Amino acid sequence: MISTITSSTTPAMFSFNGTQIHAFADDNGETWFSAGDICVALGYSNDSEAIEKYCREKGIAKHGSLAEGENQCLTYINEGNLYRLIINSHEEDAQAFEVKLTDEILPAIRKMGSCATPHDASALSLAQQNALRQIVSQRSVNADIWIRFNDHFEIGSFIELPAERFVDAVSFLAALPTNDTLSGARYQYPRAMLDQPHFVAPDAGKACLSLSMLTDSSQFESPLMSLLNQLRGEGYDITAPLEEAVAMRAALQQTDKVLDEIRLIALKARSGRL
Repeated sequence: MISTITSSTTPAMFSFNGTQIHAFADDNGETWFSAGDICVALGYSNDSEAIEKYCREKGIAKHGSLAEGENQCLTYINEGNLYRLIINSHEEDAQAFEVKLTDEILPAIRKMGSCATPHDASALSLAQQNALRQIVSQRSVNADIWIRFNDHFEIGSFIELPAERFVDAVSFLAALPTNDTLSGARYQYPRAMLDQPHFVAPDAGKACLSLSMLTDSSQFESPLMSLLNQLRGEGYDITAPLEEAVAMRAALQQTDKVLDEIRLIALKARSGRL
């Protein structure tokens, strides 16, 4: 169920590539953005579909606003959902929008919010928030890191993190790979890894799968599964590609069983004619 949020601060409006973006900080200090405005800025043609597909319900809320003399209740999303829309956007300027968000929009909104709302001693201070942003800026894609950060600490936005967990947050971010480590020779899976039993290559340069390699892991080490397991061990969420690989393997095994049954039926039929 989508909740309704209130705010005692004045709503802010920002512009990106000609799109007006409405945002505000609620009474708890959390930042919210007009879902419709964000979808336009990030090139989503269907607001409802994008929100349903990429956003978490916990970070979706209704907020009343006054437009053209009529009270309207518009859909807003929190910072965590905003990052989810950024990272899934195919718009060329999505990264530029993310930079503007972290460098200009969020600091401006929080500055306005801090004037109206006393600082909660249990929440992160502005200095702590800036320290976390600095660490993230030295890592890989910011939007992806913030999503993983929020998921790890089970919060909607990093500003919701309790101040007592600041040290834990620094340790978590410091352990993540940097741009340098991601772009080097960290993942090496050369073609030679396929020179194993059960991987048949009858023609030069062509690879053929053998179902034996899918059923006997002691005989064949799958480079694909090894890569996925390595990524998972380093903290990446590879749930989707892993499930796809497992499903494809299961489908091939099931197909092989059906083919065996067909061969058996054909063999019995042939034997009956002899």
